[in-house]
Amino acid sequence: MAKVKGLPELRAAIQHVADQMAAGGTEAVGEGAASMLADMRSRVPRRTGHEAAGLGIQTRHGGRLAQVGVLDPGVEYEEYPEFGTSEQPAQPAI
Repeated sequence: MAKVKGLPELRAAIQHVADQMAAGGTEAVGEGAASMLADMRSRVPRRTGHEAAGLGIQTRHGGRLAQVGVLDPGVEYEEYPEFGTSEQPAQPAI
């Protein structure tokens, strides 16, 4: 616990806590995204491996926001196994 004597020390202590919270949040987002990606890759069809390779993580806002999913535009057909077609039942992985 920090000992605070005046306003400058209080501001510094508050900023220190805010910095620690931001770092912890960024770490948690990264760990969560990595876990989701591993789970998704374990469930996609493995005929060619192209679907699994097309999955990835994209971070924004200094790592505070992560998008996990199909990031390779060459895997445009991923929606067919994911949602199914009139001739093929869905095989959801995402």
